[in-house]
Amino acid sequence: MFLDGAGTTLCEYWYLMNVNAMAYALVRLRFEKDAEWLARVDKSATRLKEMAQQLHYDFNSQGYDFAKGAAFTNHDIYRQPTLWVDTAT
Repeated sequence: MFLDGAGTTLCEYWYLMNVNAMAYALVRLRFEKDAEWLARVDKSATRLKEMAQQLHYDFNSQGYDFAKGAAFTNHDIYRQPTLWVDTAT
């Protein structure tokens, strides 16, 4: 998993998704024939899917703490709500 630095165990969702998407793109671009790097990004994608399933796709928190295996919110203002409301109608 690509997080916010070595030894980091918690990460905000926005950063978690962005950095792993960029890592995947760079690995596919630069290491497309390197089985070890491809396995790393595949493992990261699998872990992200497992995390989403564990959370029942409810990302209405700030991020995820991998050491505790649970969502966290230190400040409500940083929540990443997944509810989208169409205000145009």
